[in-house]
Amino acid sequence: MHLKVGGEKCFLCKENDFSFEAMRSCSAFEGVLKELIHQLKYSGKDYLAKDLSLFLMRTWQKYPEIQEAEIAVPVPLHAASFRERGYNQSEVLAKAFSSSARILFSNALKRTRQTVSQTTLKQMERKKNVENAFTVSKPDAVKGKKCLLIDDVSTTCATLNSCSKALLAAGAKEVYALTLARNQ
Repeated sequence: MHLKVGGEKCFLCKENDFSFEAMRSCSAFEGVLKELIHQLKYSGKDYLAKDLSLFLMRTWQKYPEIQEAEIAVPVPLHAASFRERGYNQSEVLAKAFSSSARILFSNALKRTRQTVSQTTLKQMERKKNVENAFTVSKPDAVKGKKCLLIDDVSTTCATLNSCSKALLAAGAKEVYALTLARNQ
């Protein structure tokens, strides 16, 4: 459930039945944070992940409903996108975060097909674009565990929801989500 402070459902959760328990974002996708995320994602500045992970840590510490997570799992890139970029921004964020939070890290998820960039799609198209696009390549890593999905930006939560469904199907006990920014 993507909750507002005080336990009230946000507008997206009122309209959708997400498979994750709770989702939190550090900030809105704007200003300096937006620029830093773009540099991390598109300008090869993977070293920014360490500092940006401090925002994830601070947000994680504020919300007990996501602190139950035992393992950090990044949203994966397709192999072709990984080759093009040279790294997965969500992976470097999740590794830095898991080290600070002292929870396990696993690249348990795999993107099974190349998808169109979510930034170019409308809400309903986003959901279809990532539907069944993920599988769990390391089921033993997540079975019976409370997983925390890590991503840079969430807009409609379609990617997080699709990843969450894959983790739950592989035996994860619960799934939470944490992103640097929320684009509404």
